[in-house]
Amino acid sequence: MPANSELLRLFFALYPGPQVRQHLTQLSGLISSGSGEVCDPVNLHLTLAFIGSADREYQGCLEAAAAKVCASRFELTLSVFGYFQKPRIVWVGPGESSPALLFLAEQLNNSLRYCGYTPERRDFKPHVTLKRKASKLLKEPGFVPIKWQVDDFCLMASFIQNGKTCYRVVRQYKLAVEDS
Repeated sequence: MPANSELLRLFFALYPGPQVRQHLTQLSGLISSGSGEVCDPVNLHLTLAFIGSADREYQGCLEAAAAKVCASRFELTLSVFGYFQKPRIVWVGPGESSPALLFLAEQLNNSLRYCGYTPERRDFKPHVTLKRKASKLLKEPGFVPIKWQVDDFCLMASFIQNGKTCYRVVRQYKLAVEDS
């Protein structure tokens, strides 16, 4: 198989900087949910659009489409815990709707359609996974909401290394500075 037809598992996400990542890691340590695996701090992210397997040509189209997204920087507040039963994950996310986040996700999904991408039909539930294979969240710990200044979004690749899922940033897309 030629190198340019190699498949990568891709997704677009918000990828937190070191300070937000540190707060999320500390928050992971507060969770009491009986069982599960705490997510590796370098893998913490908020998915905007899951792509799945993509060859180099499709990836190129996705990168070009994402570069056309026009959205402004914004602050996101992560203030609530949640639990998704089917995938068995504990997460933290915004407690109320973030119009700027929803706008960014909508703009990205609309732009990616040009490449043949079909957005998920289910509602967008923005969250950062803190723990996988977890039993139900037994008790929500008290915590100070995490303020996240979102200045960019990323195209990410997922791969297996030493039996563990890892993510790496493929390309970063800066968001516009709002005019005051």
